[in-house]
Amino acid sequence: MINVISMLIAFVLCDMVTILLVYRNNVADVSERYQRDLDETATGLGSKYAANGDLETLKFYLKRQEDYYLVCYKTSGTDEDYGEKVYNHTLYGYDFYGSVNYKKNNVYLRFGDKVYAPITAKYMDLRFYYLCDVTTAFNKTWRTALVIVGVTVTVFAIMLFILIRLTKRILDPVASLKERAIKLSEGIYDTGIEITSKDEIGDLSRTFDTMAEKIKLREEELSESERRKTLLMANLSHELRTPMTSMSGYAELLLNAKLSEEDRETALMYMQSECGRLSRLSGKMMKLLSLDQDQELVRKKVSASKLFANVCRICGGVADDRNIRLICSENGEDFTVDEDLMTEVLVNLVDNAIKASPEGAEITITARDKSISVTDKGRGIPGDEIHKILEPFYMVDKSRSRKSGGAGLGLAIVKLILDKHNATLEINSTLGQGTSMNLHFV
Repeated sequence: MINVISMLIAFVLCDMVTILLVYRNNVADVSERYQRDLDETATGLGSKYAANGDLETLKFYLKRQEDYYLVCYKTSGTDEDYGEKVYNHTLYGYDFYGSVNYKKNNVYLRFGDKVYAPITAKYMDLRFYYLCDVTTAFNKTWRTALVIVGVTVTVFAIMLFILIRLTKRILDPVASLKERAIKLSEGIYDTGIEITSKDEIGDLSRTFDTMAEKIKLREEELSESERRKTLLMANLSHELRTPMTSMSGYAELLLNAKLSEEDRETALMYMQSECGRLSRLSGKMMKLLSLDQDQELVRKKVSASKLFANVCRICGGVADDRNIRLICSENGEDFTVDEDLMTEVLVNLVDNAIKASPEGAEITITARDKSISVTDKGRGIPGDEIHKILEPFYMVDKSRSRKSGGAGLGLAIVKLILDKHNATLEINSTLGQGTSMNLHFV
């Protein structure tokens, strides 16, 4: 608004200066022409007066001019404040004509629709004055002023229109950005900015929308992570309550009842078993929570043979106890993974396969191009439960899983690790025939 007012003031000042210059030039042209005529008249009449010094003769020649705008006064030599009237048919006396600053030429007289400007000429002690008609110059100046004002108003209106359009074009996206920022601060992320320009404002709008989308995704990720952690803690509390209740009951029984040595040993062995299960449960919980954080993986090329060797070393003892064979098949494949985490994935899958397999069974671990599979011929998984087994604490056979020390966290850990590697898990299972867990890498 201040810029518009400043621009308007500048236009008005320029117009005023232009009109004044046009006005001065027009009047100067007319005045110069009249001045030349007056100088010639003053020289002619003055020379005649100088020839005989008779004022009557001068008056006679002045009357013959028949020009009522011509004025003549005779001064007294050194004193020019007083002049003797020789010829004057105007309404103004010597006091007026003697006081005009003729160099500035800034005195104008109006009679009806006519405008006059006084000019002067000097010959010896005679002072000649003339009221020159500058009406035409004034009218010309007025017409020019109207044209200048009209052009100025038109140009100003056009510039104002362009300025308003440009301002609207610039400020509308800024207002949209402001409104969007307010909605973002209120947690509303679904309203985008309508982008219509390809300039810097458009780039800023697109960047702002991208930022809003990332904030929304990040908030959803945090909400989902918080939801999972809450669910984990709730399930953990439930899982801890059962063994703690059992151990508390056995401890109270040992303190308050006289038991045989065999019953006492049974109670202590149960308490030791439950303590071990709680230790494993807390360890897996810590692993699960740590994987849920945004951590960079240390990836490197690891051969399938090395991964399989790690798995056989860790799971071989448990497999031997149940007379289960681990059969590894690979052809020199390499995988770009975090070795420790991928070993954890395979150990969990093989451990689940061992628990699901009968004694004397075989478990096959096979590497192919961009995939690894763990296949068993165990109990299998019901079709309606396959999509649930990746959830934390979910167990197909809860009683058997607890007896074998399971907590339902192994596959949840597998899923998180695979997500970190942008890998997927495909589960194929037939009840009573076995299960195949297939890892697919990008």
